[in-house]
Amino acid sequence: MDRRHPASTLLLLLAGALLSLPGCGAGAEVAPSAEVAPGHQAPCGAPGEPACAGEAAARAAPEEKSRQCEALIDVINQGLRALARIQEDGSDPTDPRDVMAMATATATAMDEVVATAARVPLTIPELQQASQEYRAMAAAVAKAAREMAAAAKAQDGAAIKAAQSAMRRAVVREDPLVDGLNELCKDP
Repeated sequence: MDRRHPASTLLLLLAGALLSLPGCGAGAEVAPSAEVAPGHQAPCGAPGEPACAGEAAARAAPEEKSRQCEALIDVINQGLRALARIQEDGSDPTDPRDVMAMATATATAMDEVVATAARVPLTIPELQQASQEYRAMAAAVAKAAREMAAAAKAQDGAAIKAAQSAMRRAVVREDPLVDGLNELCKDP
């Protein structure tokens, strides 16, 4: 199942608005075992014997991975829906007051993604890493958005350019992160 979301497109559109200030499977079956000599214990997972703990975990792993992937992707998508609402509010990206409001709302939405994603219980190391990297990117977007709001308020051209650059650097990281998460979360 493709879990790709249009995050980078949305972030780039939002960043574009903020930057437009003028002048600125299923588990495997346990194979049947051979007869066990008298006095020896049958291997776990043999017909009539309980499955081995490791094998049970291996069979449960795809479902757990899928559950954890869905939870993390849901958090990311909630943040993207919040960004879409900001983009759709009819603000004028050339009006410094609207840019300040959009930038502040963007920072708040991305801060929420960071906080909520951090609370998703992840036990798979690769998902933990993907979450950490996405949260770092979202935090960088939030920081750049706050800098953009402050620069617009101060009408500081140099600060606006610096915030624009920081926003671009943060947003460009999103596509590879989403691609990596989608690859990691492919159905087994």
